[in-house]
Amino acid sequence: MTDQPWHLTFTGNDAWQEMLAAISTATVSIKLAHYILKDVKPGKIGYEFATAFIEKARAGVAVELILDAFGSHPIYTDWKLRRAFAQAGVRLRFHTIRRTTPHPLFFFARDHRKLALVDSRVAFLGGIIIEDRARSWRDTQIRLIGPAALEAGRAFDRSWHSIAERGSSVADNMGSGNGVTRILQSGPHRARRAILNTYIEAIDGAAESVLVTSPYFVPPRSLFRALRRAAARGVAVHILVPERQMERIMEFANASFFEAALAGGMRVHLYPSYLHAKTVTVDREWASVGSCNIDRLSLEYNYEFTAISRDPALNRALVEQFGRDLRVARDLELNAWRRRPYWQRALETIGALARPML
Repeated sequence: MTDQPWHLTFTGNDAWQEMLAAISTATVSIKLAHYILKDVKPGKIGYEFATAFIEKARAGVAVELILDAFGSHPIYTDWKLRRAFAQAGVRLRFHTIRRTTPHPLFFFARDHRKLALVDSRVAFLGGIIIEDRARSWRDTQIRLIGPAALEAGRAFDRSWHSIAERGSSVADNMGSGNGVTRILQSGPHRARRAILNTYIEAIDGAAESVLVTSPYFVPPRSLFRALRRAAARGVAVHILVPERQMERIMEFANASFFEAALAGGMRVHLYPSYLHAKTVTVDREWASVGSCNIDRLSLEYNYEFTAISRDPALNRALVEQFGRDLRVARDLELNAWRRRPYWQRALETIGALARPML
């Protein structure tokens, strides 16, 4: 591993191998906050991570894990593994639901972050989950070295102590790093719309292009209006989503936005296999790589992490990957989309009804 300030991976397997390689070099600490850590049986990717954590803890490395009790439910209920972690010295805490407001969606707020830190020097964040099914997914993760990694570590520490006190994570309305790449987080309390507002500000300043990659495209109205304003100014707005979803309701919810997006001057592209990356680039000058889907839960209620960067080389790498994705994607055309069958429109109506919960 070099001391380059960033590195990108574009599949689940590549991201896992880079993370495991860094974990194998840890001498002081390993900190991991992940929504999904599953498949901890021999031969599975979760087992590789669990084994690495146990071995490092036995070697005297401080290992701290924050897992979401819903996303990582198999570990939450696996008392044998939790006992093995405890005996080795691995410290484990779970984010659980704490309803602290009358708004019903806060009840669904999850710790959706995907963050790993090694020796407070190297940070990994993006859309990657640790589960075998994600091995070949098209996903994006960024490795950071330097001030942004240090700030990610401080954010982890605040969440670690918050869970001990309240049973849920914390997100501060802050962004920090080295000025070129910084960390931004949001959550259902003090920093509820920090990432959303940052996206809107960047899109409102766009002059040439906005490239959005997300498994889900069910944006809050404020974000959709910002995208529509950009398209009306002549900005090339491209939306890349997977053609098929694992949850059919999300497929219909995505599709319920397509006609309005196309009519508003945006381009919509359907990726042929499963796409789980969460990136936004603006004018080849501003980029976001993180855990945040383009939906209301991620942008207003979940705990999320994203890296915001103005690094020219990083932006160029993300734009080039977007171009590679478009070469295999299917473009939607407004007139053809309007001729879709009525049964599909009916299913989109069902998906649209679910929008407030997505």
